[in-house]
Amino acid sequence: MNKGFTLTELVVYIALLSLVVVAVVQIVFVILDANVRASAREEVLTNSIRAIDAIRKEVREAQVVYTPTSTFSTHPGQLSLVGTTNVPTGELVTYADFFLSDDGRLCISREGVTHQCITSPRVRITDLQFVHLAPVGGPEAVQTFITLERESNRSEVQASYTIQSTDILRAF
Repeated sequence: MNKGFTLTELVVYIALLSLVVVAVVQIVFVILDANVRASAREEVLTNSIRAIDAIRKEVREAQVVYTPTSTFSTHPGQLSLVGTTNVPTGELVTYADFFLSDDGRLCISREGVTHQCITSPRVRITDLQFVHLAPVGGPEAVQTFITLERESNRSEVQASYTIQSTDILRAF
């Protein structure tokens, strides 16, 4: 009785093992790629929500839209608001400005405080527009349109999201 493997059996085992290894490696790469794509989408969505929430909060607390420094209905827009929340010492009102930084991030500048960027450095805003709604006899409102994009060297990993909001100033 012979014990051991023939050369043909060894070649067949190695070929089958190679197929299994290749299949497992391909599955791992597919899972990693899906994870990278999901991460990019999540980052864009999280930044979108953070940006629109910050704008909505400031608009709702504002007394009036400061039109001399605001830029409406064009990209990049700028929104300047006058409010009475967190007023610097010795002042009656405070100003808050939303603008696009040189690297494409949404930033807010408040009177007496250095500006803060709201969105991540990995996410770029490709469209930022504000529309001032001031109906006669009605409440003043601001409509916001933002498109954010996460760029990557790999086109299949890029993600984009557009969000809009309309908020009424609560100047009672």
